[in-house]
Amino acid sequence: MSISDDNPFNANDQIATSRDVKVRFQATDIGGSGVDAACVVRYSYNTRERRRVEEDCNFKSVTPDGGSGNSFTLSAKLPEKVGTAYAFVWVKDKAGNISRTPGFDVISYIPTGRSFEIDRNDTTIFRFTLDAGQSLSLTFTPSVGDIDLLVFSNGSFQSASANSGTQAESVTLNSAANDTLFQVEVRAVVNSRFTIAASTVANGAQPAAAAVAPAATTTKPIVGGPPALQAAIDGVPELFVPVAIKR
Repeated sequence: MSISDDNPFNANDQIATSRDVKVRFQATDIGGSGVDAACVVRYSYNTRERRRVEEDCNFKSVTPDGGSGNSFTLSAKLPEKVGTAYAFVWVKDKAGNISRTPGFDVISYIPTGRSFEIDRNDTTIFRFTLDAGQSLSLTFTPSVGDIDLLVFSNGSFQSASANSGTQAESVTLNSAANDTLFQVEVRAVVNSRFTIAASTVANGAQPAAAAVAPAATTTKPIVGGPPALQAAIDGVPELFVPVAIKR
């Protein structure tokens, strides 16, 4: 499964500059009735609630790309929040059976020509999956406030940039192996407003040396891994369970 806002569709798209995207996936119904409908569940991370916030799954009829085969493409809209966005796809066949687990992909939503606000002690997360030889340079420039950057590679701390005030924070992600997952966390020291610039660079190139992160900075990502492989499926009534507390 892949997400892209490029035209033509780019299965390796890492950054969406528009909320309007296409989601492409492959599905086969082994029961024989045929794939009938699919839904896209979009997720973004809420740092205050410490969880990924999902949208409800609303099934829509689908037809194969080109009229036949097992490849399908759906239009979707990413959450408005800048940063990492996951999309999960659930499939339903003509007999009403729903796939047990969804397909999913992740993309970072970074609209161009805009500044973004972040509250004190809040964190904005960006994720990028790079193959061997690929590199990505990111520069976050505050116009107000102070932000710090932390970079994790496959869940392990890699580097940080923690300049003072409105000095720009820059990091370069260099991948030595396929499917390397980088997580970049933008952490606000105070209420801040910043812009983002992203560009591909020659692998091995390094930005100017960044300030060392404060000793108090955690070397663990604020969240690891994708959302749980589950979502609210439409048509299923909510069940409210009373809770009794013994004193």
